[in-house]
Amino acid sequence: MIIPLLTYLLLFIVPLIVVPGISLRFEPPKVLVAELLILAMAVFTLLKGKFAFKTVNRTLIGILGCLFFLSLFHLILNPTQQNLFGNIFRLQGTILFWHLLMLTLVAQSSYFRLNARHVYLCSFVAILIGGLIYGSNTNGRWIGSLGEPNAYGAVIILMFPFIFLSSKSVWTRAIALIGTTGVLYFSQSRSALIAFCLQLLFILMVRFLKGRQLLASIICLLLLGCSLSLPILEREYFLRTNSDPFAYRFEDRAEIWGVAVNAGFNSPIFGSGLESIQSQIKETAQEMNVNAQFQTIDSSHNLLLDYWIWGGVVGLSLFILLIVLSIKNLVRKKLVLETTVFIGVLTVMLFNPTTVAVLAGFWWVIGRSFAKIDEL
Repeated sequence: MIIPLLTYLLLFIVPLIVVPGISLRFEPPKVLVAELLILAMAVFTLLKGKFAFKTVNRTLIGILGCLFFLSLFHLILNPTQQNLFGNIFRLQGTILFWHLLMLTLVAQSSYFRLNARHVYLCSFVAILIGGLIYGSNTNGRWIGSLGEPNAYGAVIILMFPFIFLSSKSVWTRAIALIGTTGVLYFSQSRSALIAFCLQLLFILMVRFLKGRQLLASIICLLLLGCSLSLPILEREYFLRTNSDPFAYRFEDRAEIWGVAVNAGFNSPIFGSGLESIQSQIKETAQEMNVNAQFQTIDSSHNLLLDYWIWGGVVGLSLFILLIVLSIKNLVRKKLVLETTVFIGVLTVMLFNPTTVAVLAGFWWVIGRSFAKIDEL
């Protein structure tokens, strides 16, 4: 019971943690608690003897091991406090990355029950209430207990499939649909809206295509790929109607993505390290003379581009391989709930940096996808 309890806390309680009275009250406390929970999960798994080497997928160990040594290589080359812990606003440095790799192994080797709908629903309602308590930012977008609107939308995307698919109650499903729609409306998170649409489409296709999860997954992933063109099309439309390229808003996704692609070529084989993204984007933006040079941007707003900058071809290839194998395993094992979570979380992470709770959900699903069928 300990491992399931810790997993519940990590995925459904960590998003609610806020420490009032301090300036960094939203994300850093979540990261610290998440790391403690993951360490506790690993310790209890080892003590119970469930983490035997022969039970862990060798391919998973190989990929995670390569990612670990790649991050260790960069840390040894540049052993700064920021590389180790990340910036003070998000604390998403090498230490957190190692914890997430550990979480993946623990999730692969431990049982977790997915029908505790009352736990999911209570956390979901608390997240909704958090939107009312913490209100909106200066742009009028709700931030909830996450402190940032896109992170607020991303967490609701993580939680929605658990409430909707773990219960057959019409009322519970109605609460999930209405609550999620409300958060997306007030947070104005377009990435979360795209993710929500893909999740609903996947659920409908699995239902009406008689369980053809592979076809449903392929269609949703293709649509996800197409959706990545939306920021580019939006920017091109604006520039066609405005002669001043610097009039376009700051933190333009298409511009940042272009800068990130170029920044990755500064160290294309092994990358520049986890906490090099901010400096690489800044320097490349100055060379390109674009708006991004005037902003502090610590992420490329796209998970794959982040891996391209910090891990180069090696890191990006390993990460894409991990994603492909995870989707293949989820489809083969017919894990509809986990696949729905994975599609939604992957979508929001391809548009925005996100909170530790969503990162934990992403790596947890990867671990679940590699578990043996009789352990699920």
